[in-house]
Amino acid sequence: MKEAPSPAAAPTKPKRAAKTPAAAPPSPAEEGQSPLDLRFWLIVAAVLMTSSVLGLSAGLWLLWSRG
Repeated sequence: MKEAPSPAAAPTKPKRAAKTPAAAPPSPAEEGQSPLDLRFWLIVAAVLMTSSVLGLSAGLWLLWSRG
């Protein structure tokens, strides 16, 4: 008659691998674009938007004040 294997001899479940964090989206530096370059274009966009808003408001003010 076979003996039942002791609990110590029983194979243990393999431990789960530590969960790796979800892959973060690649940073601009990894895509070949430096953060400084990105900041430069953000500043350029902000300046262009500001100047266009100021130009439109000045144009509307001139039209309104003349008529």
